[in-house]
Amino acid sequence: MSRVGLILLRLFLIVIGYGVAALVASGFLHFVAWPMFAVPGEEAPWLLMGGLFISVPLVGLFVAYFAFVPSAVLAGLSEILGYRSWLYHALSGGVAGFVAIMIARRTQGPAAYPGEVGHFDAGLPLIWMPEIATAAIAAGIVGGTAYWLVAGRSAGLADRRPPDDGLPG
Repeated sequence: MSRVGLILLRLFLIVIGYGVAALVASGFLHFVAWPMFAVPGEEAPWLLMGGLFISVPLVGLFVAYFAFVPSAVLAGLSEILGYRSWLYHALSGGVAGFVAIMIARRTQGPAAYPGEVGHFDAGLPLIWMPEIATAAIAAGIVGGTAYWLVAGRSAGLADRRPPDDGLPG
């Protein structure tokens, strides 16, 4: 396969890996938020299970949107330097989750902090809670691990040249 073909194949694998990571991070966020919908001492309502087929991909789009820039920088660094470590990709996912929640906080407009009274109609007060930032970082770590499984284990392979077999030409 030509060098251009290898690079295009690698880019395709990176995009697929990013999509899988966003869906897995969204699924993790749903798993973390699921106890809020359950009645204490009972199972979660099965009526909500059907909505997960719509909700997980929809939240995955938001995850992918807010985490795109930090993830692209960190995945590019991984490709350039050839980092294939699970730990690098997991921590990169956590960093991307932290930056994504900071971007989400910044883009929501002027919002009050959770202690202020009467200003919550300007933005989403939940986004300022530390539990939300922690969930975003944890979802980033899970998403980074999913990315590593799909594309990160072979990072930087497009830069390798085929071995010299000693033949002329």
